[in-house]
Amino acid sequence: MDAVDALNEIAFWLERELAPTFKIQAFRKAAGIIAGVDAEELAARARDGRLKRTKGIGDRTFQVIREALDGEVPAYLSGLRSRGTSLWRREGRSCWPRCAATCTATVTGPTADRR
Repeated sequence: MDAVDALNEIAFWLERELAPTFKIQAFRKAAGIIAGVDAEELAARARDGRLKRTKGIGDRTFQVIREALDGEVPAYLSGLRSRGTSLWRREGRSCWPRCAATCTATVTGPTADRR
């Protein structure tokens, strides 16, 4: 998974949950910081510690970036998707478009678990 996409999607889900603004902005800021960095360079910076020392990259954003660089869907993102998509199912909405390949939450109308 692309690290920038993961960070931006996390910001989306946090915003959807009405999380504190500073938290949302932290993920967007981290995405902006790494957006122009080549994937190989980003991986090298993560390995040698430069990325973790970069202003604007905290522990959680670093973890998300590392997991994305390893080709995984970051655990933090998976958790947000799970919480967010169950809410969306109850509301009868479609899921975040970029997670369609890994997420089964696409809903087109009212669902059985709607309350």
